[in-house]
Amino acid sequence: MEINEVNFSNLGFLKIILSDDDVKPIVYEVEQLQKNFDDAVRFNQGLAGHLNNEYHLFKCKKYMESLLLPLVYEYKKVFPHFVCKDDGYFLENTWVNFQTKHEFNPVHYHMGTFSFALWLRVPYLMEDECRIFPHIKPEENITANFCFQYTDALGEIQRHPIPADKNWENSLIFFPAKMRHFVNPFYTSDDYRISVSGNFA
Repeated sequence: MEINEVNFSNLGFLKIILSDDDVKPIVYEVEQLQKNFDDAVRFNQGLAGHLNNEYHLFKCKKYMESLLLPLVYEYKKVFPHFVCKDDGYFLENTWVNFQTKHEFNPVHYHMGTFSFALWLRVPYLMEDECRIFPHIKPEENITANFCFQYTDALGEIQRHPIPADKNWENSLIFFPAKMRHFVNPFYTSDDYRISVSGNFA
């Protein structure tokens, strides 16, 4: 008997680790916004997040477009079965989330073709977060996680958690905009979890 494994084609995401120099122009604008939220342009009405402080980023938008645009073509190379246009992509919008303890993002997706999430500041470690709920099995404890949600070949809803804690600072994920995802709340810090996201159209 000869047995061969055959897997269905599926999509994933890219993980990119940026340097301090890479994120410097982004961090600068974010820090300026944080000094005075009243001078920032709110983006809450365009987002699904249960967060109080979500703002447009304008000054570093062109920089982020040039920095991240190559990821569009890298994604298409890694996942060639993802059908989309060949060229003409641009960064349609980008924003920053200043997320506080207990705030969260419910299951949602983005507009456009590709999206990204970049963690600039994460004020906790995942092992400390998981201790808040010791009765939950470690493999099921997704406290403070970013999670993708998808339907498998049997029609069951699955999730892929990303334990984005302090070790993920300057890390970015790049994925199809329609890929469902959610962000669970954190509990062990009173500081902001600062993330930047955007959509390529």
